[in-house]
Amino acid sequence: YQLVAICYALNIKEGPSYFTKNFQKPALLNDIGQKKVAEYEMDLIASRRYQPDAEEPAEIDYIMMPVSELPVSAGLGAFLEGEMFQQIQVPASSVPAGAEFGIYVSGDSMEPRYHNGQIVWVKRCEELECGDIGIFVYDDCGYLKKYDEHTPDKSQAEFLTDSYGVVHNQPVLVSLNTKYSPILISPEQRFEIVGKVLN
Repeated sequence: YQLVAICYALNIKEGPSYFTKNFQKPALLNDIGQKKVAEYEMDLIASRRYQPDAEEPAEIDYIMMPVSELPVSAGLGAFLEGEMFQQIQVPASSVPAGAEFGIYVSGDSMEPRYHNGQIVWVKRCEELECGDIGIFVYDDCGYLKKYDEHTPDKSQAEFLTDSYGVVHNQPVLVSLNTKYSPILISPEQRFEIVGKVLN
């Protein structure tokens, strides 16, 4: 935003691209510096605070993707089951490779990475690594959370012990927004990993 204000004050019509075009010389900025300027320009474009002048109208390729009509809650949990999907047209460049469907975020517990109303793109799977962001169904509610595991306490250990006597870790759903507490998955409640979020 500061770069936009500078351009406005100096009457530079090209906006931040004026600086990025002139910072391509290694003598002025190294590779890291050039990358940071380019990232800042992309952040400004994504936030709609700056729109570069297009030299030629860019052709955008669109594809049809299934998107759930029911949002997944990033906060308190929203019902996710059912085949309520609609086909919507989206820019192909906005859909990560391997995505099978999209779903709208509802809530703020996954901010600052995911925002209310945003579409997340999902690849169906039954297992996740710790740290992966996924879509889950727990106790008939849908969640967008970070997957984690921890050693169960004594009250839960017996439910997580297999026939060989091995105690398995207890799944935990973690919010990125620290004002929300982690959700410990009870082995007595239905829990399903729907898929991995790719964006």
